[in-house]
Amino acid sequence: MKKKTGRKHRETVEKIIHLILSTGDEELLFLQQEEFTKTAGIAYEQLIEIFKMEQGIDIATFITREICHRAAFILDRDPGISISLLATHLGYENPVILEGAFLDYFLVTPERYRQLRHNGRFYGHCSHGEFK
Repeated sequence: MKKKTGRKHRETVEKIIHLILSTGDEELLFLQQEEFTKTAGIAYEQLIEIFKMEQGIDIATFITREICHRAAFILDRDPGISISLLATHLGYENPVILEGAFLDYFLVTPERYRQLRHNGRFYGHCSHGEFK
């Protein structure tokens, strides 16, 4: 459950979210603690605590969800892309890892998502809220 923190902490979390959202597809999986602490200007241990209080999830989960959203966007834009190429584009050496994360988040595999979207039967809901 989210617990709201002060304005300064919200601004810190917003900086981290901006860093995550502005990082390219190929690099997102490889963001390092140093990049977070440099952006936030605080110790990593403190940052992860603040982030979880503000967002209700940890930074790694936030990144994984962002990767899943990007994967869905790419599948929508390029329905013919192979899952292996999609996984490589998103920084995964093994497509099974992307498939597992996607399944955990959207409750369908990337291939099933593609089929449902193609048939107009995926209505945009995932296990953690509405798909946007």
